[in-house]
Parts: sequence; C-alpha cells; structure tokens
Amino acid sequence: MRTPRIGYTAKILIGLLAGIAFGLFFGESCSILQPLSQAFIKVLQITVFPYIVVNLISSLGSMREGEARITATKGGVIMLIFWAFGAISIAFMRFAIPDNSRPSFFTSSKTIESSGFDLIEAFIPYNPFHSLAEGQIPAIVLFSLLVGVALIGMRKKKALIAPLDIISLALSRISGLVQVTVPIGVFVSAAYTAGTISLNELLEIQVFLITSAIFSLLIVLFAVPLLISSVTPFSCRDILSSSSSAVILGATTTSSFIALPLVIEGVQNLFNNMERNNGLDRETEIYSKALAPIAYSFPTLGSFMAIFFVFFAAWFYMNPMQTADSLKLIVIGIPSVFGHTTVAVPFLLDVMHLPSDAMVLYLNVLPIYVNFLMALVTMSIFSYMIVSVAALTNQTCIKWRRLLLSVLLILSVYSLVVMGLHSGFASMLDKPQEREEMVEGMSMPKTTSTWLADSRIETVIYKNPDEVPRPRRLMGENALERIQKSGTLRVGYIPNIIAFSFFNHSGSLVGYDVQMAYDLSRFLGVSRLEFIPVNYRSLADDLEQGRCDIIMSAVSATPERLMEMDLTRPYMELHPAFVVQDWRRNEFKSLNEVQSMSELRVAALRGSEDIKTAKMLFPNAIIIEIDSYEEFFKGGRGDALFDTAEEGAALALLNPYYSAVMFDSGDLVIDSYTYPIARSDSQTLLYLLDYWLSLEELHGGLKEKYDYWILGKSVLMQPKRWCVARDILHWIS
Repeated sequence: MRTPRIGYTAKILIGLLAGIAFGLFFGESCSILQPLSQAFIKVLQITVFPYIVVNLISSLGSMREGEARITATKGGVIMLIFWAFGAISIAFMRFAIPDNSRPSFFTSSKTIESSGFDLIEAFIPYNPFHSLAEGQIPAIVLFSLLVGVALIGMRKKKALIAPLDIISLALSRISGLVQVTVPIGVFVSAAYTAGTISLNELLEIQVFLITSAIFSLLIVLFAVPLLISSVTPFSCRDILSSSSSAVILGATTTSSFIALPLVIEGVQNLFNNMERNNGLDRETEIYSKALAPIAYSFPTLGSFMAIFFVFFAAWFYMNPMQTADSLKLIVIGIPSVFGHTTVAVPFLLDVMHLPSDAMVLYLNVLPIYVNFLMALVTMSIFSYMIVSVAALTNQTCIKWRRLLLSVLLILSVYSLVVMGLHSGFASMLDKPQEREEMVEGMSMPKTTSTWLADSRIETVIYKNPDEVPRPRRLMGENALERIQKSGTLRVGYIPNIIAFSFFNHSGSLVGYDVQMAYDLSRFLGVSRLEFIPVNYRSLADDLEQGRCDIIMSAVSATPERLMEMDLTRPYMELHPAFVVQDWRRNEFKSLNEVQSMSELRVAALRGSEDIKTAKMLFPNAIIIEIDSYEEFFKGGRGDALFDTAEEGAALALLNPYYSAVMFDSGDLVIDSYTYPIARSDSQTLLYLLDYWLSLEELHGGLKEKYDYWILGKSVLMQPKRWCVARDILHWIS
C-alpha cells in the first residue's frame, strides 16, 4: 500500500501547527529561535528584487506598440480605479481597529515620525543600482516600468527579452528551491511566536485576522460583483457564478497562479454567453490571455492586505498612525506591493519606523488567513480582466443610477461592519480593572542599591493633619540637628499624586518619592520615618514650623519657592500633557492649535505649578483650579486636565475612557521636580541631600525608580508564559 504524498499546502499547515505546539511546550525558551526566524525572512527575499525587474521589463517589453497603447490607456485607468477602491477599503478597515490597546505607562516616544525617509529618493530611480541596494521598491518598480515601456517600440528587443525570459525561468527555479524551506521556516517562526506571545497579544492579533477575513469575503461576494455589474452587461449572479471555480481553487490551493487558467476560462465563458456576443469570441480570447499575466504581476486588491497589516502593526506596538502617516503609507504602499509581501512588508515597516519583529508576526498570521487572501487575489484578477476586456471590446455600459446606488450601499455596509468590528474589538480588549490594577496594585520594590544599609525602619504614616503631633523645635536648631538627635526623619507628602505619592489598593503609601524617602532615611541612618500630609499652598510654613524636615512629593522648582525655601538639585525633568476623553485626543496633539482654541476650559490642581504654566502656555483658555483629580474625571470640570505626561499617563490608566496626550513638540520640558527643605543659615543638610542625589544617580537608583514608577517597566513585565516543559514536566525553571 502506497503512502499518500503530502501536498505543499499541507506541509506548511503541519509546520505551523508543529511550531505552535513546540512553542507551547517550551514557552519563552523559544526566544533563541528569533535569529533563525529572521534568517528565514531573508531567505524568502532572495529572488524577489531581481524578479520584479526581470518580470516587469519582460512582460511590458514583449507587447506590441498598438496593443500596449490601448492596454495602457484603458487597462491602466481601470487598474488605477481598482487601486483607489483598495485604498478606500483599507481606509475603512483601519477604523475597525479599536482605540484601546494594552495599558501603557508614560513613554517619551511620539507617534510615528515621518522624518528620516526621503519620498523623492524612494520614488525616483536616479541611481537604479542604489535603489536595488537599498531596497527602494517604488523606485525599482518605476525603473522597470520605464525600461519595459521603452522596449515596446524597439525592433531588436528580442535580443534582450529572450535572456530575460531565461533569467526569469532561473529565478523561478531558485524560488522553487527556496519554497522547500518554507515549511521549516514556518515551523521556526511559529514556535518563536507561540512561545513568546502573551494572551493579550494573542487577543489583539484577532483584530487583524477577523477584520481581514470579513473584508475579504465582503469584497469578493458583495462589493466587487456589485460594482462590476454596474459598468458591464453582466449581473451579480453571472459574475459570482463564472468566478466561483477560480476563486475556490485559488483559496483551497492558496495560489492565485494555479487558478489563472480557470480565471481566463471564466472570463471567456462570461463574454461568450452574452446574448449579443457580436462575434467577440476571438477578441475575448486574445485580450483575456494578454491581460492575465499583467493582472497577476501588478498589485491586486489582496496586496492591500499587506498595507493593512502595517496599520495593524503600528497599533499592535502601541504607536498608532495619524492621518498624515496613513496617507503616506498608502501612497508608498501601492508601488511597494508590486513585489512579494516578504519584501514589501519589511520595507514598509522600516519606512514607518516599526519593529522588524512585526514581520515574524506577519509570517505567522499569513497561513491562518491565506485562504481568504487568495480568494480575494483571485477575484481581484478576475474582476479586473472582466472590466478591461469589456472596455477593450467596447462592451462597457455604465448604469449611472445603479452605480451610484451601489457605491452608497457599499459605503453603508462598510460603515456598519466597521462600527460593529470596532465596538466588538473594543469590548473584547478593554479591561478597566486590569488598567487600574497596574497602578493601584503597585507596591514598594526591594532596593538594589548595594551601598544602602539593610536596616529596619519604623514607619508611621499620618493621613489626617490633625493627627500629627506638634513639632518640638528649639531656637536656632536646624533640621539636620533635629534629625540626628531624634533619629527620626519627617517627610511631607501630598496624597494621591499618582506615581509619586499615593495609596495603593491595599492602603499602603507608595510611589517614586515614597521610595526615595525610604532610601534617604537609610542614607541618613535614622531608625524612624514619619510621613506627614501637606498641601502645595503651605509647604514653606510646614517646613519653617518644623512639621516636616523635607517635602518629597512631586514639588516643582520655581523662583517663588526658591525665595521661601531651600531646594535640592532637580531629580526629574517633566513633559507637558493633557488628559482628555479618548474621542477628543486628536484635538489636543498640536500645541499651536490648542493655543488658538477659544473658550477652552483647562483644569489643573490648585496650588501646583501647573496653574502658572497653563496660564502661560494657553493665555486664551479659562483655567479652572481643582482640589482633586476626581473633580475633573467625575465632576466634568474642564475640557482637559493639564498635567505632566509622567503623571497623566498613570491617570489615564486609572480612567480608561481618557488618554494622556503629549504635544507635537515632544522635547518640550516645562518643569523639574526637587525636594524643598526649610531656609537655614546652615547649608549642611542641603549639601548632604545634593550629594545623596548624586550618589543615587551614579549608582542607577534614580533610573531604577524612574523605570518602575514612571515607565512601569517591571509592572508591564508579564510573568513567564505557561508552558508544558516548565509548568507540567518541570524540565526548565
């Protein structure tokens, strides 16, 4: 009994499933496979650039002048219309992506920058060899098109076309050898992804897969047949019936090339079965055979899914694109997808400054939705050939009323589908409790500063100012003498300053400055640490009367405070930001536009430096002073809360329907935090504190606390992924 042969598609599917199983078995240990997955991507790209050049030059150059002229005028216009339809579809799909992604802390990185990429260099092949070396796909395509068009009118072009055909055949053979490695490469990349991806990321990948699958079916079964029936003599039923065999074959074999003969046959049958054929059988046969390789070589509607993936990747890596970047991606993306997606996607990721690891993700999701993709590609080729053959044989009959109604119906259905997907994804991914736990669940980390003594410190936290004992201050006694005699450090704190001094869900006082207070008490060698509640308006009095020795709670360095208190060297620089409702965040990204707004109501904490800064930056705005953040989030006081980005990001985590928005001038620093002490003739304590801050910076203490409390690095670190080898068999730790 002969063993049945395993088909190529089945091998890829086996590689994918085996890779997933391997990743689930060994978990994060599969991270060692990342270099191999990157190498697999490079292997797939070996023949793509030469193939683009050879195939475009050969296919265009072999055409006759008259044939090329009519094909270029009519077929070219139709191709542009198809691309416009693809761009519109992608634009709709982009809005299916929800606004909310994984919760994130403050990051100084801005949205995708357009700098560093030269559009002129990308599109104009002033040096074709440079374009090939740098992988500038649009320039490579334009150069190949120009050479191909130039060959059309030449008599002795066969001397060049024949070698190009041989090179194309050789490249096809090389591609065949490369394809042998695909199942293995799919296994490696799938194992790496399955072993390292988190559950949240897995849920987010569904955004791309579901949206791509639904829109592919929507275009194949609804939008394209409806539009074609409005400009040709054929009905939607005729179009779907004639294309079904080719589309099913392309989807099941995951190859639109294999389906090309059925595409040509379906187009010919469609025209041959017309009531008024008028002897077009011969013309239909000629044009359909000539257009098939052109339609196959040029970007199809399926090619736009690679562009949509780049949109998704930007969102997935928490750097969603704005309108200008979206338009830029579509403009650059269309000529880029002339080549295989294994080249186009990395190129577009690089252009949009996205992580190269996204390509590994793309290779892993591709086998999952490739059937839908190939159905779309095959239907795109079929529909393009129908419209083009109809135009070339003068069989087009535009039914304007039907066309207008079809466009309106498609836009309406697109809108409904997008709204449904957006709402469903937002509901699936939005986890307010997770966001709150990220901040309110933060606790005091263990210090790793080796120079600090491992001493136990008695801690007393006063929550009510009336509970604080009256200070005992002797005449002429400075704060350092009082600290040394009593062995107690009294630190003033302002409650509910998120990330700096706040109470977590277990009622413990935590934060950046709270941790700094513990480190300072160890540095001073005291045995008791008292936290005294204060407010911004009475800092100088609290220090002067001895209620506290130092204020450690996000206090800005200002000229006014310098006149009333001694301030240490700054320990943190701050960036301005607004906290606004999610749906309004785009209104507040440009500093110039915000400054020109009329009747803008800006809320800021009473007594904080934010009040003064807001008045300076936004002279036309109405500044509303609030006593607590709850007045803004629950009381609706103000259109936007003005704060630092470092605090605003944490506030947005606690309030999931709000976002922290940094201004377009990302390098703008408006403030710096310092630690005030009472004004004294003796500068010893001030010098000591500055020396301590220098040690903290030198030994990495400031960065360690900044990474944890502001950037949330350790908070965002997921526990080790569950895997069979560690959690069941206990083979690895």
